[in-house]
Amino acid sequence: MGGSDEVEVAEEQPRERVAGILRQAIQRGEVSPGDALPSSRELAKQHDVAINTAQSALRLLATEGLVEIRAGSRARVRKSPLKEVNARTDLQAVQQKLERVQRELDSVQSIVKRISESS
Repeated sequence: MGGSDEVEVAEEQPRERVAGILRQAIQRGEVSPGDALPSSRELAKQHDVAINTAQSALRLLATEGLVEIRAGSRARVRKSPLKEVNARTDLQAVQQKLERVQRELDSVQSIVKRISESS
């Protein structure tokens, strides 16, 4: 095989990246309970993603119990985030990282297999 093989590292999906930034802001107390988050349009512009991606990130945070979404208004940080919600959020973050590591491992294994077959 000529040239060098580069390991392709799986990147975090835009939805998870935006949700992660907002999640950290909420967990650090940078955004207080009851505060409105930026609109989907503002989030899309700030993070250079599509509006649908920003909306998906907000829905992800809503399923985690960190924000409330109501039609016609901005998403707001829940007034009483529960400890279980934080534990579930932590577990989901670990699961997402494990999935990324597995994809990276699969990629490395594929490259090693190609190299060993070409030798």
